[in-house]
Amino acid sequence: MKINENTLLEGHRVVLVPYNVNHVPRYHEWMKSPELQQLTASEPLTLDQEYDMQKSWREDDDKCTFIILDKQRWADPSVEEEQYLSPPQHHKHGKEMQGYPL
Repeated sequence: MKINENTLLEGHRVVLVPYNVNHVPRYHEWMKSPELQQLTASEPLTLDQEYDMQKSWREDDDKCTFIILDKQRWADPSVEEEQYLSPPQHHKHGKEMQGYPL
């Protein structure tokens, strides 16, 4: 991801930002979901393992991992970053996943 470490992709409703160390705690909470584990073919990790994974993805030249942000909340400086993050598998078959409102 090194080549894209400062890349930001902006759409009409969402913004994609590189998966950074400050995203790890929230991402770790999402990945406790059995549904997300199944959808991503992922095994549960400890928080320390999640930090190690983020670091390896960040340093890997062949990976490009982004976190989805709600564009409207992202543009509002009064909203803390924690509140505008959306899980990576937020939309499933065109519908919002239960428990993960955007």
